[in-house]
Amino acid sequence: MPFLPLLKGATLGVVGFLAGSGLAAGLRSLMGLEPWAAEPVVVVGYAFGLIGWLLGVGLWDTWAREWVGLAPREAPTTGWARYFRFTTDHKVIGLQYLVTFIVLLLLGGAVAVLMRVELIDPASTFMGVNNFNTAMSFHGITMVAVAVATILGGFANFLVPLHIGAEDVAFPRVNALSYWIIPPVAVLLLAGPLMGGY
Repeated sequence: MPFLPLLKGATLGVVGFLAGSGLAAGLRSLMGLEPWAAEPVVVVGYAFGLIGWLLGVGLWDTWAREWVGLAPREAPTTGWARYFRFTTDHKVIGLQYLVTFIVLLLLGGAVAVLMRVELIDPASTFMGVNNFNTAMSFHGITMVAVAVATILGGFANFLVPLHIGAEDVAFPRVNALSYWIIPPVAVLLLAGPLMGGY
């Protein structure tokens, strides 16, 4: 099943988020503070959720097993299922970056269209001032910070080793780790308005 690493990563990410949130709430309760304050609970939960996500998508099988003395499991090197798991192949990572860039480009472009529709008629406001400012911030962060970094990472991963005649990049596991941090960042950006905007 090619999507199993993504499902496993999402499941462990949610479990990690819930465990981290519970830990933060428990510690705040022991300190005599209001246990379920949004920011500390979400921050600690997100950190634990990120670790769960990374272990679920394949960091555990490909890399972290060696930390406890176990042999790593080799990921498949052929077939389209390799694009949905933690892999050290620079060409696969480059394509993962580029597909993620296209998704983020479309998402940021859709928000830009919403902003332009809002500005068609100065009298009508279907978004409101706060939502417009949130959409503007989301569009800017998505298009500049995430999308540009993703496209640079995609072309650099795919092309640079081929141009210099190298088999792979210098640190392939760190290279794979740098890509698999991007999907949770995109989720964090999407969840930002739910926590009060930007």
